[in-house]
Amino acid sequence: MRAVAIILVLFHHGFTLFEFPFIPIPDGVDIFFVLSGFLIGGILIKTIVKQKGLSLADLKVFWFRRWFRTLPAYWFTLILNLVLCFFLNLQNISIKDTLRLMLLKEKLWQYFFFLQNLISNMIAQFFPESWSLSVEEWFYLSLPIILFFSLKSNLKPYKAILLSIIIIISLPIFARYFFSDIHLKWNWLFTRMVVVMRLDSIGLGVLMAFIKYYKPVFWDKLASFKILIYLGFFIYYFSFYIIHENSYYFNSYTVTNLTLYILMSFGVMITLPPLSKMTGNETIFNRAITFTSLISYSLYLLNYSFIMNIILHVLPKNISKFGEFISCLIFWISNFILGNLMYKYVEQPFMKIRDKHFIE
Repeated sequence: MRAVAIILVLFHHGFTLFEFPFIPIPDGVDIFFVLSGFLIGGILIKTIVKQKGLSLADLKVFWFRRWFRTLPAYWFTLILNLVLCFFLNLQNISIKDTLRLMLLKEKLWQYFFFLQNLISNMIAQFFPESWSLSVEEWFYLSLPIILFFSLKSNLKPYKAILLSIIIIISLPIFARYFFSDIHLKWNWLFTRMVVVMRLDSIGLGVLMAFIKYYKPVFWDKLASFKILIYLGFFIYYFSFYIIHENSYYFNSYTVTNLTLYILMSFGVMITLPPLSKMTGNETIFNRAITFTSLISYSLYLLNYSFIMNIILHVLPKNISKFGEFISCLIFWISNFILGNLMYKYVEQPFMKIRDKHFIE
């Protein structure tokens, strides 16, 4: 699923260079959200059951493991993008004006702390794809805190976890509801990319982890229905297609906010049980899928603001259709080469430190 999600991201962004016979393609973000909720939710549930609760020491281990996994590669890419942004701006304005633009007007320092889209739209068109990682990082921070206080309220772990899931799902939905069509006219990005508006998508993944752990019989029953894979994909894509083709982003935010966002994530979540039971033979195709999933985080970080920006900057203005195709091919090849290098030399070293010092 992770491999499919990142391939969708690359196709979605690759259309900037070369438009294939146009078929609306979702960007794969909702798949990442639900999958993250499922995996991280499973880790937290197992910790609570094993430790008979959630202590501050457990929170420390959880957060440091997540941060050592995500922050080094993110900050590395952020610095690359800042350097690239600085030199590209320097072609048109002075050093002083460039620094003023980046630090004061566009407030790019916010990106180091995932504040760029916490409660409002991103100010700048800088590193725009980081919006989804920001949602995930705030999820990593908020769900354990909600769980911690739910468990302190003397609820049994089962009920405390369920209450926390309800909170993490319902609050963003209520927040989206209060921003009606009138308030958001021509501003659909507010609900799509703002952290407090999207945590429910990840929460639905946590709900599936809860079902898998506490309702194994029901989970196995769901897993036996392979038709859920096709039904889930249909719901996921159909919801996206309605948004895309009928411009519901611009015509009815209520429909988008209260149904289509949820349906897209629901479509992904119901595929999890049958997919969890699937196994594959050791083939070249399966190795390629595994490789893609391993470097997916690096691919996500590098593909658009860094690699795409450089290609667009050096691309001739009057380029042929064949030239556009070649540039798109270079985009794909560059992503897998640089993504593999960053995985080996940035991600893996910090994961080794994490596994040595912070054991779950």
